[in-house]
Amino acid sequence: MQMNISAAAGLAALFAAISPGLAQQSSTGQSDLSYPSLGRRSTTINHDNAPPSTNGRAASAGESIHGAGGGTDVFAASEWVDSEFLGETLQAASVELELGRLAGEKSQREDVKNLARSVVMGHTRMTAALKSLAESHNLAVSIATPPRRRARIDAITKLQGAEFDRAYLQHLVSYYERELGRFAFEEKNGSITELTALAGRVSPRLQHHLRAAKECLRTPAAAAQPRK
Repeated sequence: MQMNISAAAGLAALFAAISPGLAQQSSTGQSDLSYPSLGRRSTTINHDNAPPSTNGRAASAGESIHGAGGGTDVFAASEWVDSEFLGETLQAASVELELGRLAGEKSQREDVKNLARSVVMGHTRMTAALKSLAESHNLAVSIATPPRRRARIDAITKLQGAEFDRAYLQHLVSYYERELGRFAFEEKNGSITELTALAGRVSPRLQHHLRAAKECLRTPAAAAQPRK
């Protein structure tokens, strides 16, 4: 009995010594390399985060993909990554196409109009390529705009003038910061070679648009107008 008490005391002391370090690591998030943290980073102007879906249905809390033996099915998991990436990316792209066309007509700034047109052009090509890959690999994905994204579109559409431009640019920054994480995760963890390659090719374009949106936010509206 004395030995058991001593052992328990020793374990308690050991846990007390290491627990601050574990708590610090958890609080900094340095060890959090999961898909939600990489592909769905939350920002102060990002309200589009939502629980992941699993092949067209919502995933329950703590849900994982298992093989017949009860262990994790690596092939099924990577296939889920591809399906999730396709569905989420196509849904998000449909929002950028709608808002980009609107900004190309409604914005009062030439630099914002030019950026919006570039966004529409790039997302039109990307959407066509993603739909083609989904079809060729028999992946059923939903591209319908979910309510949370429809609400974002409606909120920005109602704005006018400088408020519209600022809200649209802030939306772009939020969108590209989130998508860059999603594309990086797909490139590293996807199972469809053409899809991972596309993610790698498109990422530099996303980074370019992110820099342009941030630059537009930093530029005063008056300075952005062409000289007459």
